Amino acid sequence: MSRPLGLAFLLAATLAPRIAEAGACCGEVSTLGDRLLSSEALATSLGLAFKPRFGSFDADGGFHGIPAGSTDVGASIFVDAVARVTQRLEVGASLDGSINVRESGSVSAVGGGVGDVRARARVTIVDSADTRYWPGFSALVGAVVPTGVPASRATDDLAVDVTGQGAGEVVVGVSADKLWEEIFFARVDATAGFFVPESIGAERVLRAPRLTVTAALGPSFAWGSIGAGVSHEAEAAPLIESAEPSEVGRSKTDLALFGWFPVNRRLAFVARLRGPLPADGFGAQETAEVSASLAVRLALLEK
Repeated sequence: MSRPLGLAFLLAATLAPRIAEAGACCGEVSTLGDRLLSSEALATSLGLAFKPRFGSFDADGGFHGIPAGSTDVGASIFVDAVARVTQRLEVGASLDGSINVRESGSVSAVGGGVGDVRARARVTIVDSADTRYWPGFSALVGAVVPTGVPASRATDDLAVDVTGQGAGEVVVGVSADKLWEEIFFARVDATAGFFVPESIGAERVLRAPRLTVTAALGPSFAWGSIGAGVSHEAEAAPLIESAEPSEVGRSKTDLALFGWFPVNRRLAFVARLRGPLPADGFGAQETAEVSASLAVRLALLEK
């Protein structure tokens, strides 16, 4: 494992300049676009995402392809903004609007609407540029405002009007990142999401905490940067007042490819491709879909 990584690092060191126009993950270099570069005061992104579903995972983690004759495709437009409040504090928020097209047998439907508002903040504890041998560390906090329509309030038989998760959520976590010679980065995020109880009909439902671990790494070149990552998310079964506790929870493991392609210091394109493999063990009680997105990112530089 160490030999291929070493060869990749050597190739990046040979082809890349010392200062790369790349994305903000770890202070300077990456392809995720969700953080600010040290030279930026504000960044906004506008993008499109395409999400075809190709199957689902049962409670035992078995994968099942989408039934023959069925269609389940979603598309969305999203906007994101992140701003620097102080040297060590960044805040951001995102919102999307989606459309869903579904067909099952002789029944078909089209619907959609506005999704949930997602806010976040990051406090830098140790900047990755301040240390040579150890990674930088940040504290993460976020919130989901359930402005979208959840599955429990769907009015269509194929649930094409579902656009949100239905429950408010508070997220806390930590992030570690490292940058080597401004040409190769690695980043690990770990978060826990705590849900606000919701009422579904006459039932009071409390979702279990959602635990997520995400890792990403990649090199940077003169024309931009690319990377790969993996994200695992797990959540126990919800608690329902009038029902016996269940031992069946949900989980999913996604693989991702992403790229950052700068036009200049202020303008860049961010591309992402994400989804689970169509194989047993990559999810439980979850749908399986591919998410492909492309966004235009415009930044305001600090004076």
